[in-house]
Amino acid sequence: MAVWQTDADVVSAGRLIGLDTKNASPPTNAYIGINDQLQVYVASSLNPAYVRIYGRLLLPDGTIVPNDWTITSVFGRSGNVFPLPLAEGFLLSLSAYDSNASSPGQTYVRVSLQRSGTVNYTVAQVLLAGYVFTNNLLSWPNSPLWPMTYGHGNMRVITGTTPAAGAEISEQVPGNTRWRLLTFQFTLATAATAGNRFPIVVYDNGTVNYVATTPPTGIAASLGVAFNLATGFPSNDDATGTYMLPGITDHFMLAGFRIRTQTLNLQAGDQYGNVHYLVEEWLD
Repeated sequence: MAVWQTDADVVSAGRLIGLDTKNASPPTNAYIGINDQLQVYVASSLNPAYVRIYGRLLLPDGTIVPNDWTITSVFGRSGNVFPLPLAEGFLLSLSAYDSNASSPGQTYVRVSLQRSGTVNYTVAQVLLAGYVFTNNLLSWPNSPLWPMTYGHGNMRVITGTTPAAGAEISEQVPGNTRWRLLTFQFTLATAATAGNRFPIVVYDNGTVNYVATTPPTGIAASLGVAFNLATGFPSNDDATGTYMLPGITDHFMLAGFRIRTQTLNLQAGDQYGNVHYLVEEWLD
């Protein structure tokens, strides 16, 4: 009698139902061949991501075997692939979640059935695909297959980089990421050097400027002012040192895109600071 090697701690005891290996019909559409395995792709904005995969496998002798894997991924937004070997049989169920993620948009998991043959280890069937977190598990065969940019993303308040005196603000979308920019705010403290400054908020794709927003009036010397940019804001000064700037509705920014300042008459002693912005983030 063959000995089936699995990573199971417990097998079904006292089972009443067996598998007729000569005449059985597959109970699922996921047959696992001798050299087949699961392929798990994990991409995450967290470092590390802790993804747990749990599956139940029906062996040819009728034994139902639980399989439990924990994947610790430190490969970040670019993602990585992890192979999980299986014994021959039928995959009955599969689930996945990340105990370190708290919202959608953080950890994306795709589990595929990888079959060997004339083409080495081609993906034959995608079982799970979507974002996983503590309150949201994916399961096969029930969960739909979601692409990375589907549904709600991760809401993030980001503290930007404070530039040196006399330098501009420049914030860039990380690699393998998509942002929907919701708000953007910053301050400008002008030096005593005479002359009005005109801070222009510029959007570009890393090369070409495609939108520019300007304040209604210039900023005089020796002042400290705040700027708030959001969808629906009019372009005005509320007379308290705060400038309101209009944003772009449903503005999606891809990896490498930037939001930055481009200031007319910026002086060496002028200082930008307090850069904060709200984005909805997806892996991409």
